[in-house]
Amino acid sequence: MKLNFILTIVTICICSLIAYAFYSYSPTETKMIYTVGSFIFLLVSGVGLMALSFKQPRTTINIKTVSGIFFLLSFILNILSSIFKFQEPTYIITFGLLFLVYVLISYSIARQQQ
Repeated sequence: MKLNFILTIVTICICSLIAYAFYSYSPTETKMIYTVGSFIFLLVSGVGLMALSFKQPRTTINIKTVSGIFFLLSFILNILSSIFKFQEPTYIITFGLLFLVYVLISYSIARQQQ
C-alpha cells in the first residue's frame, strides 16, 4: 500500500471545505456532530479514492471504486440529513454503521489482494 502525500493534502483540503459547508448549513443544535462526522467519513473515503495505491492494479481499482461509492453516498446522506434535520442519535448510528461497512469492505478487498 502506498500513500501519495500531495493527493492526501488535497483530499484534506477538499474534505475540510465540504465539512465547513455542512457546518454552515446544518441546524444549530447539531452543527458540530455534522461537521466532525462528515469530515471523518469523507476524509477516509476520499483518501481511499484519491491517494491510495496498491501493488496489484486490480486491488487499487476495487478500493477506489468502493471509496468513490461511499464518498458519494456519504455526501448525499449528509445533504439529506441537513435538509431533513436528523437527530443526533440517528445521524451517529447511520453514519457509524455506514463507516464500519466501508472499512470492512475495504479491508476485505485489500486483504484478498484482488
